[in-house]
Amino acid sequence: MKSKTETTLTPAAALAEVNSARSEARRMAWTIQGNAHLMLWGVLWILMPLGFWLLPVEAYGWVAALPALGAIGSFLIGLRSRSRLQACFPRPFWHSALGLGLFAVAVPLVLRPVSAEALYAYIALVAMAAYMVLAAWTDDLLFWIGLALTLAIAVGYLAAGAWFWPWMALFTGAPLLATGLYIRLRWA
Repeated sequence: MKSKTETTLTPAAALAEVNSARSEARRMAWTIQGNAHLMLWGVLWILMPLGFWLLPVEAYGWVAALPALGAIGSFLIGLRSRSRLQACFPRPFWHSALGLGLFAVAVPLVLRPVSAEALYAYIALVAMAAYMVLAAWTDDLLFWIGLALTLAIAVGYLAAGAWFWPWMALFTGAPLLATGLYIRLRWA
């Protein structure tokens, strides 16, 4: 039995609601400068694997410091849009992000990756999972790109061998940078 407040949507009306929600999600991503975060991390995710590939082992400390620079950069970008972040995303979003973050940290502590390549591939897969979840709310094309990149990361880990690091630069950093540019140019 239907309640008095329950309404039935036609397929066209339901699709219109989905499109409206996607438009709002795009507006929010633009408002909080999501493109700047993607471009920053895209550049870093190009530099990190190329650094591991090209530099001697003694320089790995500098390469490993790049995520700290990214965190500082993201923090500064976030400061510029702090009030907009709070307005755009309700508390359950932040709880979900915290849960995903804790899960992402806990898994390698329990499973203990056998190599830097395994750890990097795992981090890239977690990032792609977040990318696809957010893309599902904003842009079908980005979702399918995220799915293809997830497969490319797995293939790179399993089969790229000596070319693992440049493969990761190509299939992790370059797409993040390109997505940031796409959002900046298409969603503005």
